[in-house]
Amino acid sequence: MTTNISNIVYNNIDEWTNIRENMYENIFNALIHCIDDKIEYNQMGTLGITEKQRLYLMEIFEEELYKISSNRKWAEDTTFNLIYGIQGFIQGFIKNNKWRILFNSLDAIELANILFENIKWQLDDDCHIPCLLEDVPKYRCSECNRISSFTYNNKCEDC
Repeated sequence: MTTNISNIVYNNIDEWTNIRENMYENIFNALIHCIDDKIEYNQMGTLGITEKQRLYLMEIFEEELYKISSNRKWAEDTTFNLIYGIQGFIQGFIKNNKWRILFNSLDAIELANILFENIKWQLDDDCHIPCLLEDVPKYRCSECNRISSFTYNNKCEDC
C-alpha cells in the first residue's frame, strides 16, 4: 500500500536516482566526518555509536530525508529508525563480546563503509523490497501529465 510520504514530484527516475545518490553521498560524508574524529572513534570501541555521533548523524539524516520528501514528520521518524537500526546492529556485537574484535580489525573508513552499507540497505539499495524509500518518489507521466508512483520510459502504467 502506497502512503503519501512526499509532495515532491520527480520528472523521471533518473532525476530521482541522482537526488537519492546525492543524499547517499552526503550521508557517507557525514559518517566519515564523525567516525574519523579520533576521540569519538576511540570511544566507539567501548560504546558503539557515541552520543555526539548519534546527535550529529540524526541532524544530517533528518535534513537529507527532508530534502527528498518535504515531510518533516516522516524524516524524523525515518531518522529515528535508521539510528535505531545502526545501534541495534552494533549492540548485537557488544552483547556477544564481539564488538571489540570487529572494531579492532577495522580502521575508521572501513567502519564508516560498513555502517553506510547498513544505512543504504535500510533506505534503498535497489536490491530488495521493502525499503524505507520505496514510497517516496512520485513521477509525472510525460504522456498524460498524471502523477504516479511508477513510470516506464517516463510514462505511467495507463499510457
